[in-house]
Amino acid sequence: MTVSTSTFVAIRARETHWGVHAKLVKSIVSERDWSGARPFEMAEALGVSVEQDDSPHPILVLATDEGSLPFRAFGRLLFRQLDVASVLPVPMLVRCPGKRQPVTGIAFQENGPPLVVLDWIALLAAAREGTPG
Repeated sequence: MTVSTSTFVAIRARETHWGVHAKLVKSIVSERDWSGARPFEMAEALGVSVEQDDSPHPILVLATDEGSLPFRAFGRLLFRQLDVASVLPVPMLVRCPGKRQPVTGIAFQENGPPLVVLDWIALLAAAREGTPG
């Protein structure tokens, strides 16, 4: 039996959802309860402006080969389940050679905002270097 859907942990930011595959997320911790290392700022790495709503943004702990790394979300979290075929890869034409690309694909659906699929390898590399994308 072939699996035709994937679940993403998505961050809602205005009219767009930004997501990573759910299987990569080890845990989600509220900002108030977080006591680990300083989380990497995803919004800065993606060049996304954070809504100033004074609500705490959760910490996504992503699993890596070496352990885990914390990332601060920049909006409310939700789960999105999509047909794998609906995720369209970002064409090479719009990718910038020599620069790490944090976006790997996008999915458009009639029943919700677009989901921008994040390249977790690029995000992990940026977090390890301590620099935005």
